[in-house]
Amino acid sequence: MVDVVSINIIGDIDEIFDFMQDKSKINSWSLGIKWDTASNHEIIEGISNYDNSISYLKITTKEDIKQITYWIGSNVNNLTPRIYVYIIKTDKFYNNKLSMVAYRTQDMDNERWSELKESHKKEVKIIKKLIEYQT
Repeated sequence: MVDVVSINIIGDIDEIFDFMQDKSKINSWSLGIKWDTASNHEIIEGISNYDNSISYLKITTKEDIKQITYWIGSNVNNLTPRIYVYIIKTDKFYNNKLSMVAYRTQDMDNERWSELKESHKKEVKIIKKLIEYQT
């Protein structure tokens, strides 16, 4: 299963892209996991706000298409691309669409999947506010 949430954000597309790939900013909008952003490692550790389980995160990007991939998993050596963010420039000046695409894992139960979808609806609103009010 896949869930997609989108929101329009006013701002510079490159600044939005930089914000979304910045590990030090992830705790300002991520509702599901509290990440150890003090770490300078490529892969960072986090604790789930739902069940206190440990997860790991690696962020990769494709700047030419403004795509950010969040690789997440409970095994640091076996991360999967779980969440993608796309930032798309619209035809209006400084108006962009941010879309967050989440994939359900096979081991995710219905309750956790529902929580994830609700979190992402809130997260894109938080991201919008953080970006629009920082400029």
